[in-house]
Amino acid sequence: MKRQWESLLTLSVLASSVLIIPVSVRANEFAPPQLLVQSTSQLTEEKIRETMAAIEKAENSEDIEELLKFLAPFAISEVTVESQGSKITTNLEGIEAHRALLESTFELVKDRGIINNYMNVRITPDGQVAVVTRIIVEEFTTSDGKEFLVSGTDTFHFAWIDNQPMIVLTKSEGWIEERPSQQ
Repeated sequence: MKRQWESLLTLSVLASSVLIIPVSVRANEFAPPQLLVQSTSQLTEEKIRETMAAIEKAENSEDIEELLKFLAPFAISEVTVESQGSKITTNLEGIEAHRALLESTFELVKDRGIINNYMNVRITPDGQVAVVTRIIVEEFTTSDGKEFLVSGTDTFHFAWIDNQPMIVLTKSEGWIEERPSQQ
């Protein structure tokens, strides 16, 4: 019995010693979480130039479905065309509105050729948005045989969507003039 009391007494001394041990607690300063790995889903000038080359190829081959692959489903465009002192502005929202404009344009144009073009690419510092300014001069012939000279500036806003650059906003301003007949 004496042994039980000794064991109980020893446990009680140990327990009280453990409870009496002073504990020092210091609050750490709050540190926001830090990202250790950066996302690779950023736009680069090289990727945007590749995308613009694919867009130009699809434009030249009049491949509407391929062109629409570069548009975000919610894409918005404003197209303004000036001719003989008057301006017409068309606003487009979504894929189907863009499809309708492309279909009507490609039906109207029989032949086209680029005279000159220039492109500037700017990427935001975080790599999430790219702005492409394209200046283009071209000539085309309509299905009724009329020839036109066209000059325009297109501004494309790209964002990284579904692991690829997609156009979310476009603003196009152009000038079109019929060429005099060469008879």
